[in-house]
Amino acid sequence: LHSLGGNRQDLLDFALQFQTQGFNVVLVDLREHGEIGGEFFTYGDRERADMTAVIDDWAGQNLPIDRLAILGVSAGGTVAIAAASHDARIDAVITIGTFADLRATIEQQVWYIPGFWRDRLLAQAERIGSFQVDQASPRQFLRSVKVPTLIIHGKRDTYIPFSNAEQLYEAAPASKQWYVLENANHDNMLWQEGPQLRQRIIDFLNQL
Repeated sequence: LHSLGGNRQDLLDFALQFQTQGFNVVLVDLREHGEIGGEFFTYGDRERADMTAVIDDWAGQNLPIDRLAILGVSAGGTVAIAAASHDARIDAVITIGTFADLRATIEQQVWYIPGFWRDRLLAQAERIGSFQVDQASPRQFLRSVKVPTLIIHGKRDTYIPFSNAEQLYEAAPASKQWYVLENANHDNMLWQEGPQLRQRIIDFLNQL
């Protein structure tokens, strides 16, 4: 699952190595991204049902599913976590550069907006998008995820600071691992250690 503002084509090169290693790969446009409709992106609140529909479609074609993992990059990771908390058919979760809590992330990123106005803007967003900001919390969703989880994050990420990975790791109740991209920031985290990163994910998947 791609990041906010992206689409499934962003991950074509990244996903290729998984396919060459024998994994089936499904790249998905999240709602309001790419070729998918929908007015609003809700950081997993509604998108988790979209992921269930994708799995239903795959199963409905009677295609073999041995193990099913869901991987999300940045905001795509919030959808991955929410989907795994919602659909028991998902066997593993992998996040890359994902925030722990939407409200806290917004406060960190738009610190220059006074709190009163920021709260009013968030309330307006909730009304327009028909979702609750505080329900878009990967950290809270992750507490109910009972499958192996791999949390990946760039140590030099200033957009979504590394402390978010620490919070997600602490919240995960099941078998959990993490992988630190020592020299990566949010912009280059998929490519800074590309081969090593993909191999780490493959090793994790092969343990399932």
